[in-house]
Amino acid sequence: MKGTGFTGFRDLRISFSTFGDIFEDFFGFGTTQRRRTKARSGADLRYDLKISFYEAAFGKEHEIEIPRNALCDVCDGTGAKLGTHPTHCPNCKGTGQVTRSQGFLRISTTCGHCRGEGNIIPHPCKACHGHGRVRQTKKLQIKILLALIPVQN
Repeated sequence: MKGTGFTGFRDLRISFSTFGDIFEDFFGFGTTQRRRTKARSGADLRYDLKISFYEAAFGKEHEIEIPRNALCDVCDGTGAKLGTHPTHCPNCKGTGQVTRSQGFLRISTTCGHCRGEGNIIPHPCKACHGHGRVRQTKKLQIKILLALIPVQN
């Protein structure tokens, strides 16, 4: 098939779990009370640091500040105001999914009230605004190792 623009199927990658998730969300197949219990890993960190040629050749220590999300000290990460607790969502009754039936067709969608979490925070923490995390900077001491330059004979 030269000259047709067809490159074959070698770059075609299909995740069948994606289809399962689509059918489960649309038709309600599979587990009906699926919850996110595993923490998602964050994005990779990239830090651009400008150094001189001298520092690259002979090494040096630098202190850098990394912005990050940390657990809120006020609410201990719950997102709720002191003395209160998150409550089950009244819309989905804590499942995170809302099921609508029309005839024989059942459609489950993510709850729009709690955004699929299953609980809501009626009185959010003022420090983190109900997120349970606050933006902080962390100072790190990094070492730029001296470069080993091969000697030419």
